Amino acid sequence: MSQEIKNIDNQEGRSSNRDLLKLWGKVLDSWPLILSFFLLAVVTAVLFNRYTTPIYLVKGSLVKTRDEGQSDLLFGSERSSFFRSDASDVQRAIRILGSREYILQTLEELDFEIAYFLKGEVKITEVYPNDNFSVELDTGSTNVPYGVPIELIHEAGNSFFFLTTEDTRFNSRYLDGKQFEFGEWISINGCRLRIQANSKFLKQEKSDEIQFVFRPKESLIKEYKNLVRVRVDDETPNIFNFSIYSRTPLKDQLFLEKLMTIVKRNNLHEKNREAENSLKFIDGQLRLMLDTLSYFQGEIDDYKVKNRDFGQANIEILEIIRELEHDKSLILIENNYLDYLETYVREKRESEIFAPVVLGVENILLNELVLEYVKFKKENKVFLNSENQQNPLVSIEDARLTRIEENILENVSNMRIDNASKVDFLDSKLRFYNKSLYSLQDEKRAIYDIMQWNSLVEQMVQLLLQKRTEISVSMSSTESDFEVLDPSITESKPYIPNRERNLIIGLLIGLGLPILALYGLVLINTKVSIKEELTELTQIPILGVVGHSNHRNSMVVQEKPKSSIAESFRLIRSNIHFLISDYDVPVILFTSSISGEGKTFCSTNLAFAFAQMEKKVILIGGDMRRPKIFKDFPSVNELGLSDYLAGGLSKEKLIQESSFPYLDLISSGSIPPNPSELLMNSRLDGLIEELKKEYDVVIVDSPPKGLVTDATIWMRVSDLVVFLVRQGVTEKEMIKNLDEEYSKKKINHVSIIFNDIKRNILGKSNGYGYGYGYGYGYGYGYYEEDKVKKGFLSKINPFA
Repeated sequence: MSQEIKNIDNQEGRSSNRDLLKLWGKVLDSWPLILSFFLLAVVTAVLFNRYTTPIYLVKGSLVKTRDEGQSDLLFGSERSSFFRSDASDVQRAIRILGSREYILQTLEELDFEIAYFLKGEVKITEVYPNDNFSVELDTGSTNVPYGVPIELIHEAGNSFFFLTTEDTRFNSRYLDGKQFEFGEWISINGCRLRIQANSKFLKQEKSDEIQFVFRPKESLIKEYKNLVRVRVDDETPNIFNFSIYSRTPLKDQLFLEKLMTIVKRNNLHEKNREAENSLKFIDGQLRLMLDTLSYFQGEIDDYKVKNRDFGQANIEILEIIRELEHDKSLILIENNYLDYLETYVREKRESEIFAPVVLGVENILLNELVLEYVKFKKENKVFLNSENQQNPLVSIEDARLTRIEENILENVSNMRIDNASKVDFLDSKLRFYNKSLYSLQDEKRAIYDIMQWNSLVEQMVQLLLQKRTEISVSMSSTESDFEVLDPSITESKPYIPNRERNLIIGLLIGLGLPILALYGLVLINTKVSIKEELTELTQIPILGVVGHSNHRNSMVVQEKPKSSIAESFRLIRSNIHFLISDYDVPVILFTSSISGEGKTFCSTNLAFAFAQMEKKVILIGGDMRRPKIFKDFPSVNELGLSDYLAGGLSKEKLIQESSFPYLDLISSGSIPPNPSELLMNSRLDGLIEELKKEYDVVIVDSPPKGLVTDATIWMRVSDLVVFLVRQGVTEKEMIKNLDEEYSKKKINHVSIIFNDIKRNILGKSNGYGYGYGYGYGYGYGYYEEDKVKKGFLSKINPFA
């Protein structure tokens, strides 16, 4: 078992080595194609690098230094864990920072609605800033030609210019032939604009072709909303990284810088606006309290002028009552805030709300609810717009906001119930201490009631003034929750195109793709490519190999006796002597699997090789379906073998003398309708026997064995069958079938010639192709096309 596995491994290893060997041969044979593809890929990479508009990465970052909302002084230092920042809060913050509202505010502070483009020979590139001239658009203009590229034409030394567009209709109606002055307001179909040019531009002999385009604000908003990317830093979640992949890096660097400034400024403004709303509420309460306090103080002053003051006995009671009234005032202020909060929530007001802790409402749950409510209101103001009203996330956030409102109202209701019980308790105590003062005269009791209300109002005023002072101090020290961590910068190398990477890819594709394609051809190749492959496919002995010939005819041995091909046939001749040494006059049959494998070429040259040894050789054109032998000799094919076998020609007239010594010829003759039946005629056996008496070697060029039965019939009168295998043409399956017949003793005395081995530029045999056409393209309908077409590689290969 282990031996079988070892044999399989060895076989796989040999197969892999064969594939690599064949691949190397194809690479050497196809070097012009590989070189052409390599140059094409490199040139493509260079052109891509040259003409692709560079895209640069513009980036910056903000760091969130503290929690959102007002300062601890404004919201109080106690923070519950009822609400915590989580992944959804971070994602919501990312959407808000890149939202339409922030993009709009940024664009409103930048002059991006007019874009300038440099018109080149191949491409048009946006220019920023434009140092040649600037266009100013009147905000009251109508019919602004948005999206129409307008080119400015100017001659050196002139203070006037012309405008033109590629829109012929717009050009002919509003611009054609009109002259405009720099610095003057001009009107084009209701669009008022002014163009200012610098002195350098005015003096240029030939100015660059620069176009300007008016861009609608909505288009810019959509563009930058798609361009701006906001990401949270992987290691530090409170750092927000902004980035833009930009074709105009200076322009977008300015945009990111302005965007981060607006984020920081808006955050500070939102925090101060919450404090300002708190102050407005307190000031409103103070105005009411001060008016009431002024009235009570006037009544007390009048009483003091007319009557004497209270006695010392009642002072302690009054102090206790004042403390109780102070506690009651806190509850009354709290109830006022609850009224304000309930009205705000129920009426869905859009103004800012402030936290209850501002007025000393010490309810942690309510404070957290209001904080969350403020956060949602502020974020929704930025995030919600016409573009994302259909976003499912909007419905989810609305439902969450509704739940918070319901929780606030429920908490307010509970606090009112609790405050009512507290007021009842304080009122009961106040009634108890007030009874001790009933012994006073009616006038004193009246002024006491006034003093009691005055004390309550004073307590409320003092509390409100204290809170007002705290908020004012907080506003003066309020800072934004965001700080610029990294200012907006542009990376030095473009993101696209990556020139080094593109060149490397071009090199890899230029070499790798054709080699990979050739390797694929090797893997799917079903034809015999190398000698090692042939020896593994069959046990039939190989007489020799014959190289590729570019000679104009088949007579290479005769006309080029010193060539390598002539030497190959002499070596084959020697090998044949060893195989048929027992035969006095051998009959050698040449056949193949299909047409076009070189039977006529090899049989003719082997005949010349034997003739050069001064052996009498007779070459028979045994292919009566497609006669070819006579084409290489000064003979005719009007009468030949077919005519002799049919009984219409004598042996003396059958044999033709060639112009070469020791070599005679029997042509195929006229094409018969039944060549197989003629070959089965006994006259063929008699003819062979007669020829053996007159000649030393008989060579037969027969039809392909794989196509017709003629070759099989010829085998019965042959001593040696030479099977032609042509490199890159003969199918492996045909060799396997031949080997199977040989193993089963169905055919004997068979040898193989490996034909048409093409040499590469290094002089090694690895190529494909053959310079002659052999085949069967007509006759009885079962032959192949005889002419092997010249392939693409051969056409472009100067060594072919």
